[in-house]
Amino acid sequence: MLPPLTAYLWLHKQGLYALFLSGLIGILPFAFGHDTIGSLVFVMVGLCGIVLGIFMSRGASLGVGIAFVSVSLFLLNAANVAIYWQDYETDWQEQVESFTASFDEGQSVEDSVALREGLAWLSEHWVYLSFGAVFGFILLVTTVLLSALYRRAGGEGLIAPANMYFSRMRVPEHLVWVAIALAGLWFWDSWRPNDALRLIAWNGAVALAVVYWLNGLSIVLFALYAFQPRMVFMVVFFTAFILLNLQNFLVFVGLFDTWWNFRLKIGHYIKARQQKI
Repeated sequence: MLPPLTAYLWLHKQGLYALFLSGLIGILPFAFGHDTIGSLVFVMVGLCGIVLGIFMSRGASLGVGIAFVSVSLFLLNAANVAIYWQDYETDWQEQVESFTASFDEGQSVEDSVALREGLAWLSEHWVYLSFGAVFGFILLVTTVLLSALYRRAGGEGLIAPANMYFSRMRVPEHLVWVAIALAGLWFWDSWRPNDALRLIAWNGAVALAVVYWLNGLSIVLFALYAFQPRMVFMVVFFTAFILLNLQNFLVFVGLFDTWWNFRLKIGHYIKARQQKI
């Protein structure tokens, strides 16, 4: 929540309040837990919002803002995890054991064995997935908060970016080369197992899956805005989408948008249909 707040204050020419809020939040970890590093991280998170405000005032689009905040927060989180790695690892193992013990009560032997096997695999491989999952979570939350911030700031006339709508936000085409490189690392790790390659390939795949999932979701919303279907159709569509578990399909929609540019095709279709009318 802190970066959007400090960015909003900066856009309102209240930079001192933004700095004060960053410092106030930064004091909390030290005041309640004597956590100097945590305080430093919180202050830097607030300053990240001020930099975002500067970018927004200079016309940065929604996609640029989301990318900047997501990457910045992830790097701060990753640095904090690296410093306290042993504590995180111990805490993870304790949580897995506690969850397993609580689930075993009242469960059948088959379910208990399956759960233990799944948790054992996750416990062994969690480091290869956790960083990507954390980045994905940060990206999702940042997308929601910054979409609201851009709409609010744009409505108040504080910014005039090239794009401030999530439905028109498109993933850069060159990002597909990162996906191709990660696929190559995955095959290499399958051929000759390597912990470092697996750390990069698996976490990168999880992170990119969230990126392309969001791109696919934005395409769906763009199509709905363009075709403007009736409310009954939208309710049926989203209900079927959730019940049939088609959410993962959005990853492939977002990925293939790199070559097909679905928004452009939808725009051409709408224009052609209007001309016929």
